[in-house]
Amino acid sequence: VTVLGLTPIPAALDIADVFDPFATKLTEIKTRFDNKEYSEVIRLAGEILQQDPNNSAAKNFRDRAAAGSIDRGALARDLAAGKSSFQEGNYARTRQLMNRVLSSDRSNQEARTYLDLASFGEASVPEIKALIAAQKRAVEEKELPLLLSAYGTGAVKQRIRAEIEDLFNNYDEILYVIPPVSIKVSLNEDRTAAAVFSVILSATHKVEGNKKVLFEGNITWSLEKQENSWKILDYK
Repeated sequence: VTVLGLTPIPAALDIADVFDPFATKLTEIKTRFDNKEYSEVIRLAGEILQQDPNNSAAKNFRDRAAAGSIDRGALARDLAAGKSSFQEGNYARTRQLMNRVLSSDRSNQEARTYLDLASFGEASVPEIKALIAAQKRAVEEKELPLLLSAYGTGAVKQRIRAEIEDLFNNYDEILYVIPPVSIKVSLNEDRTAAAVFSVILSATHKVEGNKKVLFEGNITWSLEKQENSWKILDYK
């Protein structure tokens, strides 16, 4: 029956659907959410959002379902493994695990912090290895200004100056051998770093004329990035 020229609402159509075309689907979404059928909630909410990207109810159910579907145990294991990988210097593995955490829990700030640290570590290791190579050349070529430029504080710079000046004044034909496989670089959570490497230092005495091994062992640097350059804060 037509009243005043208007087409009546079909009896089979719920009155709510006239005002909200997604009401029936949202009712189903709520039922599935209550039943913890999170994958279906996400799928159905996605269908609504394809047609209505600003539908707040669908967004709310989707986000709550995504949070509810997180395997907290697996997430905690990945987070712990990623932190251990960072401590071991395996930054690629850290990045992989933290990205996996964030794919399930986009708001996980700890994962974001370690993801950023892993990227910093991957960039820093070759920079520090290049600094070690530059120091080797500076010792062998007796480039005191270049050698001292890598040291960040006055006290440590004065200590290395005294040691190196004694070496340069008394010896020639200096060899500063660093096996590449011995170099270990690790980053700390505060963005400082440590480098450990083996050294065999040999040279010829200017007066006596004999060649001797002056040092054989490990050297450890503590480093900090100041502006765009790594600086040696201490050594032993």
